[in-house]
Amino acid sequence: MEKDERYTLEILNRIEENGRITQPEIAGLLGISLGLTNAFIKRIARKGYIKLTTIPRDRAKYLLTPQGIAEKSRLTLTYLQYSISFYKQAKQTISGAYAELEQEGVKNIVFYGIGEIAEIAYILLQQKQMRLTGVIDESHAGSVFMKRNVGTDADLSRMSFDKIIITSFEAPHDIIMKLTRLEIPKDKILSLKDAALPTGQEPRHKNAPGKKKNAA
Repeated sequence: MEKDERYTLEILNRIEENGRITQPEIAGLLGISLGLTNAFIKRIARKGYIKLTTIPRDRAKYLLTPQGIAEKSRLTLTYLQYSISFYKQAKQTISGAYAELEQEGVKNIVFYGIGEIAEIAYILLQQKQMRLTGVIDESHAGSVFMKRNVGTDADLSRMSFDKIIITSFEAPHDIIMKLTRLEIPKDKILSLKDAALPTGQEPRHKNAPGKKKNAA
């Protein structure tokens, strides 16, 4: 499923949930810029999927049109088909990576990056003799992932690990470069994106389309 389609589905879902939602709120939920959000909403409106009305106190309200409802249904089906394929491939890739790590004698690992890939990796880790000793994500430092506090690069010096697994698909090679600058040997770094996932497969946004963002 293309990224534009995922953003379109997410916006249509958000508008269906709350027609009074603002563009800054949508941008925050999707994790994209306000300008990009505005461009998507204009495109969706031009296609006739939504219409804008005004309510008292000059507040805008979005409404899904019949065409918008039909498009949302189509995109939802596409998204479900995509998700099944992606998770199947992700599970296979991560399971294979874990098997190799076990052969290497790896016991303690750190996840770098949170999101759907990290969640799958964590679930599969419960079936292994390895343990998660830390979670790093500069963009989400201070949050909690699987009952563990998410730290920053600076926290790595206080963590015990045999391998850092890059569980983020956003610029993994940049992360590898950062880690090597911190004098972490390359043989202690594994990028899941480079492991075996087929070209064109990308994880969805951290908040699935139609899934409300959890309160902090």
